[in-house]
Amino acid sequence: MRLLDISPAMGLSFVIDTTGSMGEEIKAARRQAWEIIQQRRGTAQEPDQYLLVPFHDPDFGPAYKTSNSEEFLQHLNSISPLAGGDEPEMCLSALQLALLNSPPLSEIFVFTDASAKDRHLKNSVKALIEERRCKVTFLITEDPSRTRVRREILAPDRFDLYVSLALHSGGQVIFTDNNNIWSAAEVIGESAATSVTLFHHQEGGSFVPGESWRRTKRQSRTWRRHQFWIDSLVENVVISVQGDVTNFYIRDPNGKTQLSTLLPRPLATIRSVGTFHRAFLLPPLTVGNWALELLAGTNYSANVQGQSAFDFLYYFAVPFEGPHPGLFKLDSRPVEGLPTFLVVVATGLQPPERGAVRVHGVGLADRAGGKPVAELQLEEGANRTDTFVALLPPALAAGSSFSVILRGTDSHGRKVERNGQQVNTVVGCLMELSSEAPLFPGRPGYVLWKVTNAGSPKKYDLRVSIEPRMPVNISSSW
Repeated sequence: MRLLDISPAMGLSFVIDTTGSMGEEIKAARRQAWEIIQQRRGTAQEPDQYLLVPFHDPDFGPAYKTSNSEEFLQHLNSISPLAGGDEPEMCLSALQLALLNSPPLSEIFVFTDASAKDRHLKNSVKALIEERRCKVTFLITEDPSRTRVRREILAPDRFDLYVSLALHSGGQVIFTDNNNIWSAAEVIGESAATSVTLFHHQEGGSFVPGESWRRTKRQSRTWRRHQFWIDSLVENVVISVQGDVTNFYIRDPNGKTQLSTLLPRPLATIRSVGTFHRAFLLPPLTVGNWALELLAGTNYSANVQGQSAFDFLYYFAVPFEGPHPGLFKLDSRPVEGLPTFLVVVATGLQPPERGAVRVHGVGLADRAGGKPVAELQLEEGANRTDTFVALLPPALAAGSSFSVILRGTDSHGRKVERNGQQVNTVVGCLMELSSEAPLFPGRPGYVLWKVTNAGSPKKYDLRVSIEPRMPVNISSSW
């Protein structure tokens, strides 16, 4: 498992809408895939698997995956826009297929200009995102000159589902138009395997550039202040701002400020594409508390990302007894009432040019409002100096969600934090499936299922669906 061998390589997956209006997006995806392959070839960040899933209406797939970058580029070059009329497309079906075929910790990029026709898959896709810890970023084009359905009948919140899924995975949603898709797609190449998220905030839902007059006609803009910490181990920091934002300030720990619309620019180089702004902070970076102040409405997002060798992976485990007692890794999310440990694997603890990093503990933050849920002290693992464990609070109830923040200090005693942006949702039970023999098409097969409820009493309704459809009989014993 990559989670245990700490390999920095990961899968790179593209989910692409191939309807007739997607010509420029497909070209941009080809270009960014080529650039990533060239930049990472022969390095520790080279992807170990490439995946492509096309979709339109009413079809999606098949999933094409390979470890050969040249074969992947050839297949990507063979994709061309198809005919299509409906505005909603089978986006979540294609994303679900990509999640099932991508290795854990992969990056998935979705190119589309349409809302999801299969919204009923939302919970399944969220569960897969949590299970596989994949980061999903949507690049959405909304161009009035080629909208497939009359604008007046399109729901202004039709892309909010994508915003929710991206936020759940630690990814982003980039809104652009047909003229700027090439510039907006550069975010893919910037999302390196060594990138870390220093701050992320989503206010409201989606903000489509072409609809700003409708979404903000009666909304007043106010100044909003956000703070984020830049530590001594981070470089190449990029601040991304998107949405209903008229102007913004950047303020460093020394009080030096820069307005996004004025020159000279002492703190950052700023590039803007429509409502999508990126500020590339100039070195040397001052360690400390930075501020981002925005004159914004009710729909915007702010993201701060940098590059650092110091980061962490984590998983959940339960204790087991026997001749060799220890921790057994859960393939599921945390289970209510089940004693569960958080296992943290840190990378880059001792970068030679910066000095050692000391890990202290982890914080659990509520994803709904960012409020602290718990602070946990970490204990070193028995056999590895880069592995730490902490017992989760037993009071975590089913349905509660949290993200993990790793806390530590650098060699000068200054704060270092890393945010695990993926959301973890506590589930009410543990369900285990097993089969004594392989399953073959056209032959009867048996799958045993076991439900363990370690928390409060609950009533369960078991339903089974199989794709493609086959007859199923369910029996239970208590």
